[in-house]
Amino acid sequence: MLSAVPKRSADAYGGHDWTLNGESGWAHGFYCSQGRRPYMEDMFQYKLMNVSDFSFFGIYDGHAGCRAAQWLCDNLAPRLESALAATANSEGVEAALRRTFLEVDTEFLREAVVGRWPDGSC
Repeated sequence: MLSAVPKRSADAYGGHDWTLNGESGWAHGFYCSQGRRPYMEDMFQYKLMNVSDFSFFGIYDGHAGCRAAQWLCDNLAPRLESALAATANSEGVEAALRRTFLEVDTEFLREAVVGRWPDGSC
C-alpha cells in the first residue's frame, strides 16, 4: 500500500569522478527515491569493464517488486562483459549485445515463471 508521504530517509545519492589508465576521467551521479512505496524497487549500477572502450550503466525500473531489478544487477553486466571480451572485432559488438540481452531476458523469465514472481523491470 502506498503511504501519503514519500519516505525520503530511504533515498540514495552519490557519484564518482573516474580516471582510467591515467587518462582524464569523467563524472557521473545518481539519485534514487523510494517515493511512497514500502520498499525500494529500483536499482542502478555502473561498471568500468575490463574490455577496451566499454563502460556499463544500468538503470532498472522495478515493477511489482525488486527481484527483476536485483537479478539484472547481479547478471546483466558480467554477461555483457564476457560477451564483449569474446568479440574479435567491432562488427561483432552489436550481435554480442543483442544475443546477451535475449539470453538474459529468457533466463530471467524462466526463473520468474518457476518462482511465480510478479516482478518486472524496464
